[in-house]
Amino acid sequence: MIQSHLALENIALLPFVISWLLFLFKYEKDKKLKNLAFSAFCLGISLYSYNGMRLVLPILFLLTLVYISFLNFKNLRKIINANLIFIAGVFPFMAILYFSKYTYPGAIFGSARPLISDSYQDFFLPFLSSFDLTFLYLMGDSVPFHTTGRHGMFLLATLPLFLIGCFQVFKSKKPILYLILVVFFLSPLLYSLVDSVHRASRLMMLIPSYIVISSLGFRAVLSIRNHSRKIAFLALIVIMLNFSEFLYDWWFKYPSRAREYFPSGAYQAYKNLAEKSKELNLESVIQRGVVGKEGEGARFFELVYFPSGLKKWEHEGAIPEYGVVLSYSSDLYLLQKEGFKKIDLNMPYYSLSFKQNKK
Repeated sequence: MIQSHLALENIALLPFVISWLLFLFKYEKDKKLKNLAFSAFCLGISLYSYNGMRLVLPILFLLTLVYISFLNFKNLRKIINANLIFIAGVFPFMAILYFSKYTYPGAIFGSARPLISDSYQDFFLPFLSSFDLTFLYLMGDSVPFHTTGRHGMFLLATLPLFLIGCFQVFKSKKPILYLILVVFFLSPLLYSLVDSVHRASRLMMLIPSYIVISSLGFRAVLSIRNHSRKIAFLALIVIMLNFSEFLYDWWFKYPSRAREYFPSGAYQAYKNLAEKSKELNLESVIQRGVVGKEGEGARFFELVYFPSGLKKWEHEGAIPEYGVVLSYSSDLYLLQKEGFKKIDLNMPYYSLSFKQNKK
């Protein structure tokens, strides 16, 4: 996995997805129902790890039921019992989330609104875009602050191992490996409902499957006769060089490119607005034009410094009665005419001013 920011909530799902697969693997080996119950628990609780899992879990849930049925296809009673246990393990988490939407609007999908397109092209575009090789291995996430813009979600050097691994899955004839392969290619299917095109940050659930399949490819390379060690060593060298090149770009070149996405010292302006509002115990207000200028950066900084939302002031609208206002420096005079006082900060494009509530 390669992202510009690794400490995001979208990686929180990884321990649960890995555990779900691990307990299914144990169930395949010993057929103990307790492993199936643990697997169901891990999958169910993953709903609360990251919003995107609420569109992924239905696919994983259905694939698991098919997998369980395949393992027990000779015994109908075992199929029913095993599936019921798995359903019973996942259902409480789904039910709690469903009913919570009545108390907490947006609890299920947040600000996203899933829509079924009347065009099959529009529906399949986000799904198929998740497997665009240039996106996965070269470009990365379409949102600038989720990617370096020079590398994809996976290292390009691992692509041959992944392709070899896919072949090895069919050669192995092991149900758990079939499941892992199908999970990799079907997990993003419902992202078509939220128009998720080239969003690597939403595809973290692919990582466990990718690692397993690529590891199969590497093991196959090791099994090649005569020159297996040389080929494996060469593969490792190429991967390490690819990873080193990524690290060099991330540490030394990406920061200067990232500043292009957060221009005009906007990060400092938002930080100062938050600090002064807290210090003066006044409402935070921002001129809407500033938000428009900063684009994606504005959304990012608002989430960081104002998770509960930020009041917007229209240039043509009524001047706020009081509060701490972040505005263009050129519009400061409008606020000063209404009694706002400038806060002396070193910001070339923006100004902060405040006015106390007379009450």
